[in-house]
Amino acid sequence: MIKEFPSSLDAPRKLCFLALENNLIEHVSNLELFDNLTQLFLSYNRLSDFRSIIHLGSRGGLKVLDLAGNPLCRLPDYRDYTLYLLNGLKILDGIAVNSKHQVQIREAFSGKVTAELLEQLLGSAPPYAAESVDLGDRNLRDLGDVITSFNFPNVKEMNLDGNLLTSLAGVEHLPKLEVLCINRNRVEIRGRSLGGVSLNDTRHFPNLQRLELSYNCISECRDLQSFKWERLSVLHLAGNSISSVEGLGDLHALRELDLSHNKIRRCLPGSFQNLVRLERLNLEQNGLKTLSNISPLPSLKFLNVARNRIKDIVEVEKLIDLSSLRYLL
Repeated sequence: MIKEFPSSLDAPRKLCFLALENNLIEHVSNLELFDNLTQLFLSYNRLSDFRSIIHLGSRGGLKVLDLAGNPLCRLPDYRDYTLYLLNGLKILDGIAVNSKHQVQIREAFSGKVTAELLEQLLGSAPPYAAESVDLGDRNLRDLGDVITSFNFPNVKEMNLDGNLLTSLAGVEHLPKLEVLCINRNRVEIRGRSLGGVSLNDTRHFPNLQRLELSYNCISECRDLQSFKWERLSVLHLAGNSISSVEGLGDLHALRELDLSHNKIRRCLPGSFQNLVRLERLNLEQNGLKTLSNISPLPSLKFLNVARNRIKDIVEVEKLIDLSSLRYLL
């Protein structure tokens, strides 16, 4: 009986039909050898999870697949999820694929992080070895239940840019996470929570140093004061709907702050108080009419107030206390 997918067949590139029923095959591999394979019969083998067949997705010409009698078939949503992973199939286990049902399947499973998606991204390397994970620009709506400290104990950087996320549940527990990019999503800061993650729990984001939240659905940032990000040095909040600068005073380690392309008309007294390490501040295109209350920022070297509504050059004199300022735009 065959235990492994064959790799030494004669002229495998010409093969279009392959039957390997009633064997002991546990996973499918070597598919690069089968360019023209359109029908594959693997019923009654030992395929036990979706990862054992995920490489079949690289065979765009595969139209007929039979997996009946494998342990895999007993998993929840077996048929629907298999059709989602192998979206070119026309017949699965002897049953034709309905095009209307295929649309429903795509709507149900697309936009969700799954173990199979992570395997496609990470390859054969175990997730616990990964230090960087890129899930950007994948139309994700749901991080699922696989982004956990158990699966990713060593991740330092995670890119979630360009998705449709509203919740960050799961990410907050990654113990070594230093850089989190969530630009161009639908995340909110509301009710002392960031994307549904409580800001009151000091166990959340314990080592975060860089947080990018530009172009989300954030209208205020005062609730950030609920969380003591002792190591956060870079915070990007550009392209939101923030109208006032509040709640940033406890971010003592902050060195770079981007509030450009918001709706800040003026800075209230104490807006930047206690940000003694801040070196870069971007307030470009906010509708600012005055430069009052930007001081004191003893370490500020770079300030961008371009494309605002400041008409009088006298306003620049209000920055005289910024003793470290070297670049003014």
